[in-house]
Amino acid sequence: MLFFLLPVGCGLFQMAGALPADENPPCRGTVHDRYGEEIPVRHLRPGQTCTTYDGRNPTGTQTFDEAVNLRAQHQSELLLQGVFLTAYGAVGLALVFHGLGLPGRRSPRDLLEEGHRAQAD
Repeated sequence: MLFFLLPVGCGLFQMAGALPADENPPCRGTVHDRYGEEIPVRHLRPGQTCTTYDGRNPTGTQTFDEAVNLRAQHQSELLLQGVFLTAYGAVGLALVFHGLGLPGRRSPRDLLEEGHRAQAD
C-alpha cells in the first residue's frame, strides 16, 4: 500500500509546485535593463534581460519573454508529472482496497442470526 501512497503524495507535491508563485520570473544571475545597465533586482520585468554566470564567466542570457515561456513549460511538465503520479497512486490504492474486499455492512437481523447460531453450537 505504501507503494501507492508515496506516488499520491509526490504527485500532489508536484502539482503544488506547478502553481505560479509570482508574475515575474526569477533571475539567478544579473538583471540588465534595455540599455544594458545592471539593476539590483532578482525578478525580470518586460524589457529586461537576465545574464547567468558560471563562476566568473557568463553562460547565457535570457529575455523576459524567454523566461516566461521557460517557466510555463516547466510548470506544465510538473503538472503532467503530478497528475500521472497521483492517478497511478489512486488507481493502485483502489485496486488494493478492492482486492482486500472490505467488509460490507451487515444488518442487525444478520447479527442476531449469527448470535443465535453461535449459542446453538
